[in-house]
Amino acid sequence: MEEDANYGHQLETAGWLQTRIIISEQVAHLAYNSDHLIEINPDEILGADCVLIVASQSCDIANRQHPFVELRVAFPIDKVKPSYTHNNHPRKLHISVFVATQEGIRPQAFELNIHQKILISKQKLTDVIYCENSDLDEQTKRDFKYWLAAQYTRPALPTIFNDRLSAADPKKSRRKAAKSLHKDALGIYIEINPFAELPPEQQYSVNLLVMLEANADSNDAQVVASSEKIEALMEAAGMDVNLQIRKETEISVAVLKRFSRLYLDDLSFKDEFSILPPDINPTL
Repeated sequence: MEEDANYGHQLETAGWLQTRIIISEQVAHLAYNSDHLIEINPDEILGADCVLIVASQSCDIANRQHPFVELRVAFPIDKVKPSYTHNNHPRKLHISVFVATQEGIRPQAFELNIHQKILISKQKLTDVIYCENSDLDEQTKRDFKYWLAAQYTRPALPTIFNDRLSAADPKKSRRKAAKSLHKDALGIYIEINPFAELPPEQQYSVNLLVMLEANADSNDAQVVASSEKIEALMEAAGMDVNLQIRKETEISVAVLKRFSRLYLDDLSFKDEFSILPPDINPTL
């Protein structure tokens, strides 16, 4: 009987996994026949040459108790901007999709928005074939997964800490410069002491960690300049800052657990009426 069909097993057998890519020729059909569209109009997809990327965890795809597969919409862009890579921005992610052609492997740049998603039943997805000639590299696959998770796990820093950064940069010029991260930067991490709401006469002490890819040069002039822009933003807010630039292979898990990831873009939403409660147990 149809209700007993294990569509998850069928998808697993067909090779469906998280980060599989559905090319543009099938996107419009899936959007118009989806079960749920969130923050996306199917008319936006028509003629946009966008692709869909499977966001559901691979085990959930195979598990028959999960009736839907979550897909994320990626729109083509001219180029990848470093400030939107490596989960550096909470709402946007820029990625390169590598496409195999007769001329060789070529990258294509795409942008994803965290709020835009499509839910499609597993039964409907069994009629779709994912693209075997398109894929993400391993680092981008990790970035995509961390970016999805960060929607729920990114920490709320002390309100006073955020307010001081905002007050030190009312025209947002420093923040704009600081967000122009070097392409090798995987993320900005901070350890705030004390992690609390401080009165005006007390100062925050910040351990600022800029984490780089394993093969990056931590002494590269552009890397240092990009990191020092972030340091200057905090110093302008009256904070005592200790900047460290380290490769991911030089940082232990024990050390990283002490730090919270900093999303500079979140500060652009701060105003005199907004309140951001501090996390009791800040996470990465």
